[in-house]
Amino acid sequence: MDGPAGVKGMAEGADALILAGDICEYVSPANLRFLDSRLAELNTPFLAVCGNHDRAADIPDGYLYSRAKAPVQLMDLGDLLLIGLDDSCRRIAKAQTRQFLAALSQGKTVIVVLHIPIMTEGNRNLLLDCGDYFRLNHPEADEDTLEFIDLLRQNSSRIAAVLAGHLHFRNESEIAPGLRQYVSSQGILGNVNRYEIGEAEA
Repeated sequence: MDGPAGVKGMAEGADALILAGDICEYVSPANLRFLDSRLAELNTPFLAVCGNHDRAADIPDGYLYSRAKAPVQLMDLGDLLLIGLDDSCRRIAKAQTRQFLAALSQGKTVIVVLHIPIMTEGNRNLLLDCGDYFRLNHPEADEDTLEFIDLLRQNSSRIAAVLAGHLHFRNESEIAPGLRQYVSSQGILGNVNRYEIGEAEA
């Protein structure tokens, strides 16, 4: 579906709307007011993480979208837990990993939301062509970030999917056996993905 009307149409009736960063080309009061007005029209809860174009330091308090500033966000959907982590600076801090592990300890199936994706065997050539800036496990990634990625792999059976953005094109690959990463293309071009998690009804 194209444009904001498509987003609204797909979000209605969904359990959650997930915004994986770079919702604004740049942060300004006008952009935030417009974004808030669109979010307020929805009857769908949303989880948003910051991107490199809308970093936490640039977003003032007082807007609906201000919740994207949290280093870690949780959205409990009953049997499913959404965990959003701000990796817009190309790293995951140790404190974020501690919160991630605490959330995992609840025993629920989780979906992890990032902005910057992880390079995998399946997307390696694409991401190497894009450059180090477009992957979380870049050559200068610190130990805390690499530890987080290892923990994703170690807990792959408990994670339904990793969702990310940042690349400007759609991509799907496998982080570990059974754990897929879905990267969305640019929302500004009207790209919206709808994911259905769980058993298909007969």
